[in-house]
Amino acid sequence: VVTSVSPTSIQCRTSEHRTTLVTTIKLSTPGLGLSVEQELTQQISSTSVRGSAYFQYIDRWSSRFTWGGGELPNAGESVSVRRGQTLLLDVQTPELVLVTVLGTLLFDDSQNVLL
Repeated sequence: VVTSVSPTSIQCRTSEHRTTLVTTIKLSTPGLGLSVEQELTQQISSTSVRGSAYFQYIDRWSSRFTWGGGELPNAGESVSVRRGQTLLLDVQTPELVLVTVLGTLLFDDSQNVLL
């Protein structure tokens, strides 16, 4: 489901997923046709993606589903970003003892978040 559109991005809400996934997409705009696929290769979360656009499932720190359906990490706990996981830090965290990043940790630059 498309949730927002701007001149540079399209945000969608999707169903549940089990892992981080990166794939190319084709965009069809009524009256304008399909997006143009360019000879472009990007490195995204250790995955090589060819094309003019890409889609990536990521986990949000603020989602309880990222943490197995339970509570978000509490002060004094340790957190691990698994290999192959992409995690968006979209909220302020409590003071943690340790954060181990084996995957990818992204910071939401539209918010003032600290780790």
